[in-house]
Amino acid sequence: MQDHLAAEAEIVCRKARQEDFSPASELLNRYHVDRLSTEERQDGFISALFTPAQLQNMAEEIGVFVAASEGRILACLCCYDSASPALPPPYRTMSGHFDKWLFRGTALSAWRCFAYGPVCIDVSARGKGLLRRLFAAMLPEVRQRYQAGTAFVAKANPRSLSAHIDQLGMTPVGEFSHAGQDFVALAFAID
Repeated sequence: MQDHLAAEAEIVCRKARQEDFSPASELLNRYHVDRLSTEERQDGFISALFTPAQLQNMAEEIGVFVAASEGRILACLCCYDSASPALPPPYRTMSGHFDKWLFRGTALSAWRCFAYGPVCIDVSARGKGLLRRLFAAMLPEVRQRYQAGTAFVAKANPRSLSAHIDQLGMTPVGEFSHAGQDFVALAFAID
């Protein structure tokens, strides 16, 4: 047990630096839906590909957060401003529904929102609480500027849906389709 705790203590969750964008891009793209077998997809996947330049743009807007150990990027969480021209296409489709979807009794379009995601944790680092730690690292960066975060998860990705709803307390607010794929839209308040 002590070895497990020591190994966890060596994983640092922080805002990404310039040198992190390339390995974070490689991590995200390694888990892209089209690069995984049907069996591998059951453990979660990413629905879009990302370049280091895209991650750098995200970092300039809100942030990219990484879990790093011994110079290796083990996990990555990305955030965009909801008005960003660099938003992934599924997010643009999703935001078109914000007028009709309610979150805490109010149309989602009435909230000052940011786009949360994607988040990716290398299979070797899963089960170490990194999702919650990355989420906690992100909160100070969004707390003063936004009221809520919004995310989308592919319906075919039950592991990610469960993690975001059960572990982080996100609320499903609607469903939508983009490019033949079905998604669940999620929202969470920045309290």
